[in-house]
Amino acid sequence: MLILRHLSKLSRLSWAFYLADLRPWILFLVQIPRGLFQALFFILLAESAGGYSQARFALIGNAIHISALYALLYMSSIIESDKWNGTLIFRVAAPGNWLISMLGLSIAQYTTVFSIGMTIFLVFIPTIAPDILWGDFLRAIPLVFLTIMSVGTFGWLIGSIALTTRWVEMLDNVVAYTMMIVCGINFPVTALPKAVQTLNQYIPMTSGLLAVRAVIDGASYESIIPLLVRELVIAFVYGAIAWLVFKYRLNVLRSSGNYELV
Repeated sequence: MLILRHLSKLSRLSWAFYLADLRPWILFLVQIPRGLFQALFFILLAESAGGYSQARFALIGNAIHISALYALLYMSSIIESDKWNGTLIFRVAAPGNWLISMLGLSIAQYTTVFSIGMTIFLVFIPTIAPDILWGDFLRAIPLVFLTIMSVGTFGWLIGSIALTTRWVEMLDNVVAYTMMIVCGINFPVTALPKAVQTLNQYIPMTSGLLAVRAVIDGASYESIIPLLVRELVIAFVYGAIAWLVFKYRLNVLRSSGNYELV
């Protein structure tokens, strides 16, 4: 019960920070249209190269990848914002659970990136891929959210690693566009060299996206359990490494007294 109250308070704080930084009209007039136009670019490119099936493939991949890009940016910025807001010092003395704290402070951001991805699906399924059954799409929604959260743990890790630098967003973009190449966004992972196919199994989004595609195509949850387990394990591993790296940063802060970590 105490954890739930703590999570609830942090969730409200997350929305307060978010609304102080970005007004709702920015989401509806800037972020969502940007996501739609980015997805449309790759969908049309795929259609011109491979026809309907390739456009459908690109629709699913880009709806998730665009959300994942925002998740990387937002989750790493949650780590980084402590430094620039002058609140990193409170992390040293705070007895709270790090995971609950990060999840609570991420609620507004996860809601935002999820709504962007869902809007892309809702706009383009009727126009680009009308053969996708809405029942299958609804079954895939929890997997979409899981995949986005998995990528978000990678964002925590990037934010923790790059906490002493000023180029977190640059690193986020490098990682996000690498994912676009290796995670099966616009073309199947089977088109990649074998070594890359082996590597991308350990990258967030690859297994989750495969599971989403399978369920949208009518597969049962039982058939995608191996993909689901792999994505969950990857999320746990990256989240755990992020916690260890961030804990190390706090230990350095304690020993050095350098609260800006620069």
